[in-house]
Amino acid sequence: MDNTLNTICRVVTGFEGDTFIGIKVENGTPEVTFPIGYNLSNDDKGLREDIFLLITTLKKYRYREKELGTTIFSDTESNTLPIFAYQRMIQRYFDYGTYTEYEVTYKPDKKGRINWAKTIKNIKPIIQGTNAVYTDFIIRDSSAKEHTLIAEIFQYCVYISFQKIGWLYSQKKFVKPRIKYNQKLFIGAIREKLNVSYSDKDKELFNDMLTIVSDIGSDKDIFSNYSYGTYSFEYVWEKLIDSTFGIKNKQEYFPKTKWTLQHKGIQKENHCLEPDTILIQNDTIYVIDAKYYKYGVTGIPSHLPDTSSVQKQITYGEYIHTYMGISPDRIYNAFLMPANLEKGISKDTDKIVFIGVATSDWKQNNYPYEHVAGILIDTKFLMLSNNNKQNIKDLLCQRIKTNI
Repeated sequence: MDNTLNTICRVVTGFEGDTFIGIKVENGTPEVTFPIGYNLSNDDKGLREDIFLLITTLKKYRYREKELGTTIFSDTESNTLPIFAYQRMIQRYFDYGTYTEYEVTYKPDKKGRINWAKTIKNIKPIIQGTNAVYTDFIIRDSSAKEHTLIAEIFQYCVYISFQKIGWLYSQKKFVKPRIKYNQKLFIGAIREKLNVSYSDKDKELFNDMLTIVSDIGSDKDIFSNYSYGTYSFEYVWEKLIDSTFGIKNKQEYFPKTKWTLQHKGIQKENHCLEPDTILIQNDTIYVIDAKYYKYGVTGIPSHLPDTSSVQKQITYGEYIHTYMGISPDRIYNAFLMPANLEKGISKDTDKIVFIGVATSDWKQNNYPYEHVAGILIDTKFLMLSNNNKQNIKDLLCQRIKTNI
């Protein structure tokens, strides 16, 4: 069994100094670190899929940072690396080999692909009664041109791709092309090809080549260390939960406060309390707090949400009940935390598991929302579930309502 990737892939502990999620390459040696609770595959094929799932997840929230109003990736982290362009470039090389252009010419011949317009214009037919008979034709001929500039640039892009992510594949090396790197020349040649291309496949190829050569400034950049990821995966976790379970417009569920300053005759509104996720299912409201905590891995009670987190959840439920007039029997609260539910300490056949409930001693605890459910969700299952949202919503709601 091919198992070379398992030496560079691991799941972080989440403790201080071990929180980076993504890819780091230092001195040519890569390391891929996955979030708390991720269930790594057993062979290279599965691990390769794991790595691209991780990259896809990071990329999705990298591009949505401004929309989300959250800084997930700091300026010190390199997250513009065109990894998917590298991947497609290598895959195209595996599938079709080197890029080859074909030169189209036309010539007289008796066999071949006839160009009738040129034949009628250039060949004199034999007239037989009312018919014109052609014994010679102008045919379309094409010949491979293997050493064109664009073919050399393709070779260089494949070379760069292998230098950057060749460790993902069994074939880790690619011979450096003879052509010297010239960004201005390369970009000009690729754009010229893009302007005359009509095939979607060709356009994707040339766009990937353009992205790759634009990403580096010189030959030296090809061998530089790089990272692709974040030290703040807790924000990614929150957005994963919200995009999977939540409604889009949740502002009406934000409890608000304000100051009224009598001596100045003005009012000043404070920042709202903002729940991570509001899930509405069958006229029932679920207020969800996404907690990227270590409990699902360690089983240590101190790694569960504390009093302030519990209080906020109860406040959300109380606000929805008293201010919005929703029946308290239709309001539920839950913390969602990561776990490996196949191999971790909470091994279970289910992908969403109820572990317990948090309550307060200053409430009567008569209403469902005063009992905050502790839920473990399998990290890999969540990252894979974006295309099957309804089923995962049903499963979560069932776990909460059954146990509260």
